[in-house]
Amino acid sequence: MRFDSECPEKLEITNSFTRGGRMFLSLGPSGVPKEGPADLGLLEFRVREPQVHGALGSTPDNVAELAARLEKMGEELQPRLSEWARAGALGQSPKATPLIVVSVPKIGEEGSAPKEWEYWAFTTRGTVTDLAVDLGQILVEPDGRSYQRIPNGIVAPETVKLDPMRLVKRLTRAEARLMSGYEGDETRLVAVGAGAIGSNVIVNGAHTGFATWTIIDNDVVLPHNTVRQHLGNDGVGHPKAAVTTGEVNFLLQESSAKFIVADVLDEGDKAEAIANALGAADVTIDFSASPAVLGNLTDRAEPRRLVSMFFNPGGDQLVVLAEDSERRTRLDELEAQYYWAVAAFPQLAGHLDDGRLGFLRYANACHDLSRPLPPWQVQTLSGIGAKRLLDLTSDASASAKIWQLDPETGSIRALELPACGVHRFEGGGFRISLSRNAVRSMTQLRAESLPNETGGVLIGSFDATRKIVHVVGVLPAPPDSEQRPTYFVRGKKDLLPAVEAIGVRTVNNLHYLGEWHSHPKGAATTPSGDDRNVFDFLTGHLAPTGQPFGMVICGDDDLRLLFGWNEMRLEDSCGFDESA
Repeated sequence: MRFDSECPEKLEITNSFTRGGRMFLSLGPSGVPKEGPADLGLLEFRVREPQVHGALGSTPDNVAELAARLEKMGEELQPRLSEWARAGALGQSPKATPLIVVSVPKIGEEGSAPKEWEYWAFTTRGTVTDLAVDLGQILVEPDGRSYQRIPNGIVAPETVKLDPMRLVKRLTRAEARLMSGYEGDETRLVAVGAGAIGSNVIVNGAHTGFATWTIIDNDVVLPHNTVRQHLGNDGVGHPKAAVTTGEVNFLLQESSAKFIVADVLDEGDKAEAIANALGAADVTIDFSASPAVLGNLTDRAEPRRLVSMFFNPGGDQLVVLAEDSERRTRLDELEAQYYWAVAAFPQLAGHLDDGRLGFLRYANACHDLSRPLPPWQVQTLSGIGAKRLLDLTSDASASAKIWQLDPETGSIRALELPACGVHRFEGGGFRISLSRNAVRSMTQLRAESLPNETGGVLIGSFDATRKIVHVVGVLPAPPDSEQRPTYFVRGKKDLLPAVEAIGVRTVNNLHYLGEWHSHPKGAATTPSGDDRNVFDFLTGHLAPTGQPFGMVICGDDDLRLLFGWNEMRLEDSCGFDESA
């Protein structure tokens, strides 16, 4: 028998069925919709005085033993049981099977507050009428008519046998956390997107009970979605957010999810609801795999912390990017650093390839295409994603991780990518972030080249809509460069193929953004006349293309940045503070 863990004001039988000769009952608070008929009469006997936890005694075998157990707790069972049986036998439930449920408040030690409820449940071997007869409350005539006995008959309660029922608690989120071994506190999450990765991570995580969820998605379930999303055929045509919420709320005794059918890029009348949800959540997870959504969430003030989870195009690698809890490094900055790792790490060669399988058409519109992807593969990586979410509840640092799945063997390789702070520069109508790893690379190359000047090119990404530039990497001086104590002339040998290779590996998410060079030891980073001429050269050649361009000058303790974008210009400087 299953029951709610918190003792309600009144218990009722909410469901019952028989399978294999065994009866299954579900008890819950009064007012809960009944899921099935039950030919049972329920007597709930609630002990009023809290009882100290102690050794378990033997299970009562009959009414006399149960009455003796309750008498020690200050309660009298038999008068109430007799009255209840008589009323049922002479009333509406003479043929019902008696079900006696005893609710006992338990405490750890004398004087403490009740910490939980203990339940005992018994049935008798007969009907309510049989019980009333055994307790001397009624007489039954040969024709089946029943009458109250006045006075009551002689009672032998030890002859009224009881059959104990096995009790199993329905799980709350707290109990699900206990059963799953999760030791952290409950957290509040917003999920943007309930597709292949989102629906699976959400439902997997909901089994743990570690969070409450608000699910935001404006898409509807289509038949092909049921292959790899945690959405069934009965959800086809309905909003993914609503269907996934239903799946989550079906898992435990208490609801853990709610939904907003909306597009964060076109909120309409849901703007306030979305803002409130983002502001209330401890973490917002972007499952959309949309650069526009990632940028939108990054720019918003409401989120306390952002995480992005997505698959690579081949569907065999999971990427998880997580801001630190103070949002010192923003999600779009981590995304740019992830692309630099894709360009630089040998283990990530082919990471953004399109995969080995082509698209399948699922409907007749030109964009109605979907890539085949085995459900086991999606669920394996989504399970890892759910585990990563659990980890992030106790890990406040910024991070970038990739899990690579071998579809042939099923083996997993985990990669931790560099995730560093940034220097930010704002002005002139746009914003620039310069990763501290890029700064470290420049200072190291400068130190290795002293007393000569050195330099190379800047690599990064930009968002023309949001007017944001991310500088995430640098390339060193080509071998044909001129490096002297008082000047540097950047060469070009092997440079173009290197830049083009970065574009290929990152699917043109990283680009050439300009030049960097060092100044000699003791020299300021103030641009020289030659530096100004180089910047003018960049302006003349790159401004007409519509992409940003710039120059970084690296000195002893600081650097100077000059950037342009169309008619916008930005010049600023900063020290080499490594605190962020």
